[in-house]
Amino acid sequence: MELKDFNPNSQDRWERPPIEVTFNVDDYELTVYNIHTKPDDAPQEIASLEGAVKSSGNVIVLGDLNADCSYYNPSVEHYFSSWNWIIKDTDDTTVASTDCAYDRIILNNDAYSEYSNYGIYKEGIVDGVSDHYLVWVELNLSS
Repeated sequence: MELKDFNPNSQDRWERPPIEVTFNVDDYELTVYNIHTKPDDAPQEIASLEGAVKSSGNVIVLGDLNADCSYYNPSVEHYFSSWNWIIKDTDDTTVASTDCAYDRIILNNDAYSEYSNYGIYKEGIVDGVSDHYLVWVELNLSS
């Protein structure tokens, strides 16, 4: 496993810079980027993230991107447009009364070729535990 932390970020692109982790198991490599964008700066931070991630190999971008409702308009913002947004705009990932898909899982085409399923785990998740539901993706891995 290889870890890259984008801290410190001299260009001040993110309030909470992303973390990149590359897993290599039995000659299978998967790179995951995790970020929690600042709600009011979500479009700019997502644009900066798109410029920082590698696009080849099996790559997943995930986290609380605040990529919906008043923070990000998918009809106007077109970041990661050639990628596959697994958590859809119509999904609700928040415990609150809002109906927003703040949490996202985005796969590049290589990872998407191995995509099998996704879900949003809501059972037992209440505001006292978290303000977000758990999101997951399943891949059928090949070398």
